[in-house]
Amino acid sequence: AENRSALFTTVQRAIRRVKDTWTKDSQETESQAIAALAYPDLLILDEVGVQFGSEFEKQVLFDVLNDRYEKRKPVILLSNLDAKEVAGYLGERIADRLREDGGKVIVFNWESHRKQKQ
Repeated sequence: AENRSALFTTVQRAIRRVKDTWTKDSQETESQAIAALAYPDLLILDEVGVQFGSEFEKQVLFDVLNDRYEKRKPVILLSNLDAKEVAGYLGERIADRLREDGGKVIVFNWESHRKQKQ
């Protein structure tokens, strides 16, 4: 069996990694930061839609998710938003790509485990 790689990160952390490349002493280019997010065999992005949803954020997510789409690499998006709100946050171009090839929305509508008393 081949070794597989996975990356679990929040959208905010992924966007910050790209923004950090703008500093003068950055060791990583913007293209390298985006490629690092597109590279793993599986990408899991948490807290989708928590952010402001700026055009820059949408463009970074498009670049990463479109690269993965072209290479047919899976992605899991986690959000407290419903499917329509996630699609609105990501933009129709990405939402359309995520639906292709059998992309699925799985709703977990039970009470948060974190809210339960210990």
